[in-house]
Amino acid sequence: MRPDIREVYEILINYYKGKKDLKNQLLYVDQLLNADSLLNETNKYLITKIHKQYDTKELLLEREKIHKQLKKEKYYDVILISIILILFTFSVFLTYRYHKNKKFYKKKFDEVMLSPASLDKPTSKLKKEKAEVLDIPAETIAFVLKELEKFESEKKFLAKDVRLTAVATMLHTNSKYLYKIISHYKDKRFVEYINDLKIDFIISMLKENKLARNYTNSALALEAGFSSTQQFVNAFKTRTEMPVNFFIAEINK
Repeated sequence: MRPDIREVYEILINYYKGKKDLKNQLLYVDQLLNADSLLNETNKYLITKIHKQYDTKELLLEREKIHKQLKKEKYYDVILISIILILFTFSVFLTYRYHKNKKFYKKKFDEVMLSPASLDKPTSKLKKEKAEVLDIPAETIAFVLKELEKFESEKKFLAKDVRLTAVATMLHTNSKYLYKIISHYKDKRFVEYINDLKIDFIISMLKENKLARNYTNSALALEAGFSSTQQFVNAFKTRTEMPVNFFIAEINK
């Protein structure tokens, strides 16, 4: 090691500093510290006379600064890789869920196309045989069931905000009896019963009327007598287990 060679390390440090290459910059900072250590042992007099851009103190500060920068970059790299992995995993999950849902929706679409009634839970014969558990006279049950058939065939369920008390009055019975009979014989709560009738009406309309397939969800909600678009969308998904838009897209195919 000669004192005149020392400048080469300074040039290399500045070169890699300009390139923002921290690893090589750190490498030649360490090399220069080693060179100075050797020169101090062999050419102590000469080393004090030559011009230095970097002395030991500056080199140690520079090294510490580079170490911190490298550590910071490594930290950001870890964060970036983590974000990329999370986004990739999330995108894979969304793709998988999309294809899984599409397959499930297609199965439900095929079921609906056979008949909306097939979506109903089968009513137990045992319930019919033991109707006395309702504590309602048999003739009253028969009358209400007949009136319900009429209510359905005349599509009175399409009225907006159909309420239990209003339907009970319409069917010439009381709301307590009506609620029990619907729960027992239709195996549904009153609201579910009305919503399913409305959705079945919309399904039939979409099957038969091509023009209706161009309706917005808001227009379809009005046709069925729902009080809001969201209520219609939710009821359709509950009844068919698929979104309205998917059903229309499939039926258009």
